[in-house]
Amino acid sequence: DPSLQPSITWRGDGRDLQELGDSDKYFIEDGRLVIHSLDYSDQGNYSCVASTELDVVESRAQLLVVEYDIEFEDKEMAPEKWYSLGKVPGNQTSTTLKLSPYVHYTFRVTAINKYGPGEPSPVSETVVTPEAAPEKNPMDVKGEGNETTNMVITWKPLRWMDWNAPQVQYRVQWRPQGTRGPWQEQIVS
Repeated sequence: DPSLQPSITWRGDGRDLQELGDSDKYFIEDGRLVIHSLDYSDQGNYSCVASTELDVVESRAQLLVVEYDIEFEDKEMAPEKWYSLGKVPGNQTSTTLKLSPYVHYTFRVTAINKYGPGEPSPVSETVVTPEAAPEKNPMDVKGEGNETTNMVITWKPLRWMDWNAPQVQYRVQWRPQGTRGPWQEQIVS
């Protein structure tokens, strides 16, 4: 009957979510419930109660947070790009991470359950780790001569997150094969 206006009420563990007053956390529109920044404390039993003057119908579901995805963004080198640092079990509320030197870390955490990921948490304050020497070397180093008096040396550059400092330079060294003489070198930016 079109004249019957249904009333929709959402409950979390028996409490009316509309009464909690946490408008940033729970968003209800057109009868749908959206939980922002889902975390382990949001686990529980949820129900939707639809009622009219003639009838009341209730549907229930259990929400389980299975794991969290911890991500970071470097606002200096790669703004708006998020990288996963790994996942932790849903019953953990903290973790220890291996971080790289000289990265401007901003973190966020996303809860994941069997239905997929929720909305990411608000981002953390920016944390800058100290500078250090690079821990990796360039890959695919090759030396080829295209004339009898020259040598062209090429390599795959380090990714910015492996620089460990604001800039990186490459020290290219060479000497004739089979000799024990000193290395010649050139610094390349």
